[in-house]
Amino acid sequence: MTHWRYIELGGSSAQTVAQDETGRFWFAPGVIHSPTSFVALACPGLIEHGRVRYATNLGWPADADPAQQLDIAQLRLVINDAEAAALGEAILRSTTASPPDLLYIALGTGVGSAIVVNHTALPYDIGHCQIGGTKYCAGCQSIGCLNSELEARALPPVLSAADQKFIAEMLGRALAMHPIDRQLPIILGGGIIRRYPAIRTHFASLVSHAIEATAAPAEAKSAAYAGLAYCAAQSEKSRIQ
Repeated sequence: MTHWRYIELGGSSAQTVAQDETGRFWFAPGVIHSPTSFVALACPGLIEHGRVRYATNLGWPADADPAQQLDIAQLRLVINDAEAAALGEAILRSTTASPPDLLYIALGTGVGSAIVVNHTALPYDIGHCQIGGTKYCAGCQSIGCLNSELEARALPPVLSAADQKFIAEMLGRALAMHPIDRQLPIILGGGIIRRYPAIRTHFASLVSHAIEATAAPAEAKSAAYAGLAYCAAQSEKSRIQ
């Protein structure tokens, strides 16, 4: 049996998750790996052929080799963090049924988003859609995108009730410009949403979608670990076949 470790990188923190023989997940801060375990990585940026582009929040070059950046020889899977978390949200919500379709939006160091359709996580970059703002975004290198208004460094250290309402309104504006199937639930995650759940309530009053909180346990950085574990299991099946 191949042993895996699931690592999630973010602009402000990292987390490593391991799974024991009983199926229980164990969470630890930081990047922890060993030569006896394969690694599946979730990180910001555009993932192309195992390389990571534009992960500005990590301080990496514009075109980076994550194995080299993290000194991990056993890196086997690299997935965008929002896509891994979206897939993880679907996996955590499924029991005997197939993982449900959903849209995931995370608010933290930046705005991340992805959509899950038919067990597959797909890009849905609401964070860099133009909403008519005036701030510069280092990620897409443009002025006026949603991320430029809602990334952590653009917001006050402590959010007032007015700030929380503003965030919900900006999310509503972005969604109105990029509408999706109204039957699709929207999952809000990320550190900002966890600290300020009223944002979810405000947002729910502005849209017709069902708005849900993350299904990730409190000790998890996000649901990305579940998405990584699912992809690792699929990789193992393909290798055996």
